Amino acid sequence: GIPTLTVTDEYNQITQQYILKVKTTDAKARPIPLVVGLIDPSGKEVHSDHTFLVNETEMAFYFYNISNRPIPSL
Repeated sequence: GIPTLTVTDEYNQITQQYILKVKTTDAKARPIPLVVGLIDPSGKEVHSDHTFLVNETEMAFYFYNISNRPIPSL
């Protein structure tokens, strides 16, 4: 079947850590390439596009040294 991804995020201003969490609903449809970039509220790129491979039911991707809460570009 067609996989469904649920994406949530967390940001910690003190540690400047951003976490992007991904859950899949169709185990047979993995692995799934997921391209992620991060931008700030003004549209400036904070982290350039990177391709992650979603190959588990639940995964978390960590970004460090992020000075303000970013907006994920998926």
